[in-house]
Amino acid sequence: MSKKLHRKHPQIEISVDRLYLDPDNPRLPEDAQGKSESELMKYLYRGFNLDELVNSMSQNGYFQEEPLVVIPQKLSKELKREDVCSKKFADYINDEKTKFTVVEGNRRLASAKFITSQEIRNSLKIKHWKDPSTQIIESLRYLPAIIYRDRSEIIPYLGVRHIVGIQKWGSYAKASAVSKKLV
Repeated sequence: MSKKLHRKHPQIEISVDRLYLDPDNPRLPEDAQGKSESELMKYLYRGFNLDELVNSMSQNGYFQEEPLVVIPQKLSKELKREDVCSKKFADYINDEKTKFTVVEGNRRLASAKFITSQEIRNSLKIKHWKDPSTQIIESLRYLPAIIYRDRSEIIPYLGVRHIVGIQKWGSYAKASAVSKKLV
């Protein structure tokens, strides 16, 4: 008999227009931290080799199995004490005016923004990426996200993900999976 799992944190699809890169991302060098969204986009494009990710997303769309991890911007003290599964919190996160900072998944968010915005690509003079289908572009306008109240709640997850980490696949494992059409 299956048991219904209780999610500690809600997961919803959020418009990319409400999602913002993390200016405090520890993967960024000090001189890039605290910069504007457009500066962060430029930095991620130039420093994080997004070609493979953009090409994959342009062909396959976004893999729902890899939700972004976000925190609301400007969360009131009252809501910081509120249960994340409460109606009051749900109303806040579903409000189209609520904006979110992506704490985990900045490369994926940047890639989705590059794909869905010709304006952003033009601003950086990006011409070597193939244009995806309209269907792919539309599918990337909303991305799955797991919502935490604040950055401190995400630390245990980030520790597992980035410090202990997902073990990278070696060349043989990748080739074997491809030959079996698993990747």
